[in-house]
Amino acid sequence: MAFPITHPTFPEPPLGIDTLIHEFNHVLQYQKLGFANFFLRYANEHKNYGLSKSGFDRNIVYEYGPRNSVYATETLEGQSQMAGDYAKLLALNAASSLPQRQKLERRLHGSGIYGL
Repeated sequence: MAFPITHPTFPEPPLGIDTLIHEFNHVLQYQKLGFANFFLRYANEHKNYGLSKSGFDRNIVYEYGPRNSVYATETLEGQSQMAGDYAKLLALNAASSLPQRQKLERRLHGSGIYGL
């Protein structure tokens, strides 16, 4: 699947594209997994990954970087964060973001996102 994120009339990256794609990715996850499986997995991931040395941190499930995982094995929030981050990097289209983009492309490989 490919998400158009720019248009010739609007050359600047759209504000909030990362959030839009992040939330859209949740829609796709929900469609694929169904109601019960989506929410069961979501709850389990928050329970399993949300615990840290300092107590419960619900933001840990979003932080895919330290887990060094690929899309298929990442948490639902991590998957959506990857998709959103990649959309933002594509929209920015900055040469300085190329290494980051390439790293995300490797992690997104096989996901179908942007044809990866």
